[in-house]
Amino acid sequence: MSFYDPKAPLLKRGAAARWPSAKDPPGGVFLACMILFLCAFPLSARAAGLNFDYQFQNAENISSAFCAAYNINHQLESIVPLDINASSAWIPCDDPNLIDYLKIFTLDANSRPLAPARVIDHSPQSDHNTARIIQLNFQNPVITISCNHESEIDYILVKYNSAIYHSLFNRDFWNAAATDDLQPPSEYPQYYQIKNILQALMTSVDIQDGGGLGSVFDKYAAFTRKQQIAAYIRQTSADSAGNIIGAGHGILIQPGEYYPIDLGLYPMDENAKYIFLAVGRAPSGNQDAFRAVYPVLPPDKTPPGSNGVQSGLNMDIINGELADTCSGRVSLTFNEYLYYYHSSSNPPAIQPVDRGPVDSPDRQFNFISVGNLIQSCSDDSKINLVLREDLTNQRTVTIDLNFQHAKNGEFITFNPNLCDQFGNTRSVPLTVRVSLRRVRTIIDINPETGDPIYSWILTPVVEITPEWDGRI
Repeated sequence: MSFYDPKAPLLKRGAAARWPSAKDPPGGVFLACMILFLCAFPLSARAAGLNFDYQFQNAENISSAFCAAYNINHQLESIVPLDINASSAWIPCDDPNLIDYLKIFTLDANSRPLAPARVIDHSPQSDHNTARIIQLNFQNPVITISCNHESEIDYILVKYNSAIYHSLFNRDFWNAAATDDLQPPSEYPQYYQIKNILQALMTSVDIQDGGGLGSVFDKYAAFTRKQQIAAYIRQTSADSAGNIIGAGHGILIQPGEYYPIDLGLYPMDENAKYIFLAVGRAPSGNQDAFRAVYPVLPPDKTPPGSNGVQSGLNMDIINGELADTCSGRVSLTFNEYLYYYHSSSNPPAIQPVDRGPVDSPDRQFNFISVGNLIQSCSDDSKINLVLREDLTNQRTVTIDLNFQHAKNGEFITFNPNLCDQFGNTRSVPLTVRVSLRRVRTIIDINPETGDPIYSWILTPVVEITPEWDGRI
């Protein structure tokens, strides 16, 4: 956590004071502030307080240090001197549950302020001040928000490459204004790929860097930058210019709850890209958490369909006689990858479909076999899916079926939640049926006239649900 505001109050609770300047006597104003505060609010007068951890950068340049605690109204609660060689301390306050943040100030040998160190850990004792972590699950067109603690959420949907994007979110992240003069930690080289504030909002903290602590912006952004972004999201509504096309404010989300937002309800330009930005805090707190999703594209609202049916069915010949059954392979090709809308999960999930065996030991948890998606079959000894191990975890636009001695009317019906990547489903499930029809077929050519000779021959014809048939 980073807390640094050169205009922060230093004299007493609720009072404002300027930061010492170069014109002041060495350390005069700063030390006077410390003495006045400690005299006005002696540590022994307060039994309550909280423990916190800290560490110093370039400790050899530090002569003395102090820690200041601020409440949720940004008022100074107390100040304590710190041991430069220690790593933890106790700070008194009237109510630890109302402490919002800590700031550490350091002085050089001339008692002049140095750059503040950062608080490594600060754990107040009430939920309202516990760090929030926002999770965004995006399955176009629905984005689902969840939080680790009760949170009040605000969000906006911003057009990418708009003036607002460039003025706020396209700024360099790793600079003094954005991160209290921090550089990317050398042990996490992936952070060097973060160029602007938007990428910091999108990127999760590395697991070795305290993963589960939210976004890189949450962990490393300067306090003043967080205030700026949070205020903008909370105070912004949709505009007529189309730069902000959607907003939501004051949404209360409980832990374990998933709040869905249908972005398809907003007037998206089909040629544009958008950014979803969310900020959250405790209903009575003031510590913000952030998340962003990009790109958000106008949703595809058309369900998948079959644009090709290749039939290799032939009538069976048994003991030299034409039987009333057929055998062979049928291949259905679809106009986009197939997915399964898992409506019973919380939140609802959209899983890619593969053609691997149902019980494949190599299947990744997010994939599902098409073999799991058979709703009904007239006779599973007559109709089988073609499943192969090497097709496990491979998205598919094809379904292959083997028919063995299938009779007229044999069918297979798939789960009605078969869909595309956006969760678009048909109003009726996909059914593949074989129909044995007498079809007028050329069987020979008249040698005298050259005209074709026809006969009505029993022929297997593949039918699929009309709503799924993109050939007609």
